[in-house]
Amino acid sequence: MSKLLIVTMNPAIICALICSVLLTPSADGKDAKSSLGQKAPTSMEELDNQKRLRPEYVVNIRIIEDRREELHQIITATGEVQVPYLGLTKAEDLTCRELAYKIKTGLEKEYFKVATVLITCNFKPFEPYHIPESKSASSLKMPASMAELDRLKPIEIGHVITIRVVEDKRAALQQVVSVTGMIQAPYLGALNAEGLTCREVADNIKAGLEKDFFRTATVLVLDCGEHVPSECALEFAVVFGAVTKEGKYDLSQQDTTVSNLLNQTGGYNGKRTPPRIYIIRKTPQGNKRLLVNTRAVFVEKRPEYDLFLRPDDFVIVE
Repeated sequence: MSKLLIVTMNPAIICALICSVLLTPSADGKDAKSSLGQKAPTSMEELDNQKRLRPEYVVNIRIIEDRREELHQIITATGEVQVPYLGLTKAEDLTCRELAYKIKTGLEKEYFKVATVLITCNFKPFEPYHIPESKSASSLKMPASMAELDRLKPIEIGHVITIRVVEDKRAALQQVVSVTGMIQAPYLGALNAEGLTCREVADNIKAGLEKDFFRTATVLVLDCGEHVPSECALEFAVVFGAVTKEGKYDLSQQDTTVSNLLNQTGGYNGKRTPPRIYIIRKTPQGNKRLLVNTRAVFVEKRPEYDLFLRPDDFVIVE
């Protein structure tokens, strides 16, 4: 039996380009700012009705009556945007107000009695973030010992941090703290970093490594102080569907599998049996759909079926 099923997708679905970042909206009334740095609209009539949306523009979508936080993402190359409840919705050539009313109509048809949809856009193509050379791992002076690690400054979401395990042969790992506050620790996988100091993170990694991997582990962690805009995480996968927390998850380390990612989301919900999971992946030959053998992964515990994820993968859990 094949380990995975590959099916060519309709080019209209280029979901792997979506940056689905969950951001907490401000509660400061008229002076509130959207996560795009603009004055947050308070009604649909305040939405821009002049400029037209284009592929790769960054947009903010907020449904007032919904419990979800503001959704921050990119319009795909086919001019579509992922909308809560409705899925992919055509946005190209519409204004923010036109798109908002289009979404409002769809939501009120099946999901809400009244839906207030607020959309803002910076009307600029998305530009990937690159770590400046002065902040790259090769240019940074790492602490000489764990005693020198910072014990005062808490790590924040979007911070670029560098991790080095002295006893390991691998080079220092540099990554961005994900929107969930997580990092990918060498050998251990996802660990929380938000709100902790570099020394606390190093101590947590050290304890995990010495439990299963190293007799003695010296872990050096450095927060380089560079704050990456939340919409520009370096490497990520986007998860939607029957999981505890949908959104964008950091893939700074190239050893994240489907089961690792499901653990970061809090696990699949609503089912006792393994869900149906498939991955939308961008390849030189076009977008591919990879069907995961979830029974082999979650029931039979066969690691060879636990697919490794790549940056920009779009994972759907049903």
